[in-house]
Amino acid sequence: MVEIIPEIAAIIGLGSSMSAASKQNKAGQIGKQRYETQAEQERIKYSFEANKARMQTAEIIRRGNEQMASANAGAYAMGVDPSSFGFVINSQLLSPLVNDIIVSDVNAQLAEKSGKAQYDDLMLAGQQAALSGGVAALGTAASGFMNFASLAPFTPTSRSIAPGGN
Repeated sequence: MVEIIPEIAAIIGLGSSMSAASKQNKAGQIGKQRYETQAEQERIKYSFEANKARMQTAEIIRRGNEQMASANAGAYAMGVDPSSFGFVINSQLLSPLVNDIIVSDVNAQLAEKSGKAQYDDLMLAGQQAALSGGVAALGTAASGFMNFASLAPFTPTSRSIAPGGN
């Protein structure tokens, strides 16, 4: 019975190593899931920011339309053709309006691109977490097998089933 104790210890050690390897792999997968969840949250957040910027653009355009309608109505009320005030309309109304629209559109594009970059970075981090969990698990399993091989002085007692074997 005493001669079997090293073999039992080697088997227990191997089982412990395999359990640890499984847990390392699972931890990598959980890390990946966390990164993927965070990536989706970032994508939604930046999508919301981009939509908010687009709504601001629409509001700027609506406000510009009101200003143009008011300027045209005022000119017609005074009996003047509004097209004769092209320079004033361009410099006082349209130029600031166009600048505001451009800034708002750039903000929407930046939000979209920032969200995409955050999403991509977090998804890659998740892949790396899963990969590192798998690599750690593989290392632990290999170490367990090496310890098992060095601790267990097994002598094969079964006969070989290979052709020409004993």
